Amino acid sequence: MYKIQMKSISKWRWIFLFAMSVVFAAVQVLGVDDWTAKTVDNLLYYFAPTAQASAIAQMYLYALPLVAMILSGGLWGREKHSHRLISDYARINHRSWVKTTFMNNFLLGGISVSSPLIFNVIFGLFRCHHFENTASYADYGLGFNPVGKFWAGDFLNDHPIYGLIFIIMIYFLYGGIFACIGMICSYLLKYRYIEYFLPFVIYFAYILFTSVIGMEDWNPVFYLYIPCAVGVETTGISLFIVTFVLLISIFIGYRKMVQHDVLD
Repeated sequence: MYKIQMKSISKWRWIFLFAMSVVFAAVQVLGVDDWTAKTVDNLLYYFAPTAQASAIAQMYLYALPLVAMILSGGLWGREKHSHRLISDYARINHRSWVKTTFMNNFLLGGISVSSPLIFNVIFGLFRCHHFENTASYADYGLGFNPVGKFWAGDFLNDHPIYGLIFIIMIYFLYGGIFACIGMICSYLLKYRYIEYFLPFVIYFAYILFTSVIGMEDWNPVFYLYIPCAVGVETTGISLFIVTFVLLISIFIGYRKMVQHDVLD
């Protein structure tokens, strides 16, 4: 079942993801300052989630639910709306089918979201291929924990390579979460393509609401964007609580799907 679903993904989705990743990486790397000319030799300053004043990085964060659906979109909805679930259950039982589809959605969502960042790193290597400790940049007023309230502390300053890997893993996690939320939305509502739009609408409304009430640090656009020389004043409580709530939500949705026959 796993291989069947993977093979069912249109090649055009893969091509679109590749093209989008290349464009994103090129715009990000070419659009930032030439830090090497300022003797700042750290690849993280060309990496979108940690680059200073990166408009494309912020736009990318707003579009995360849509990006997560590039590969996984329709994986569940296509079977549901084409009424092919009966033939699917002839090959695999209901519980196993839902479990496999959930796992595939999570994996594909993570790949969709992390791919542009991986290309960003590859392209960034052409401009800078070192990871100097940012503590040496004190004279520039730079660094990733300038006010001492960044949720990862001095981790990015002291261990930039591991920090980069850790950030990509977080984005992968959020890509998987949004892809699974899209699948749950497709299960709960009968409208075609609802898995693309509803998660994005909910996400955008949540960002807008937290911004209006002065709780920006509780939305991913705030705590997943870590620009240098900017005081990110969060202890990480918001990151862990929001992520935990999202994981619990998709687990509840998963349990509801395996406990109820989707053919009803």
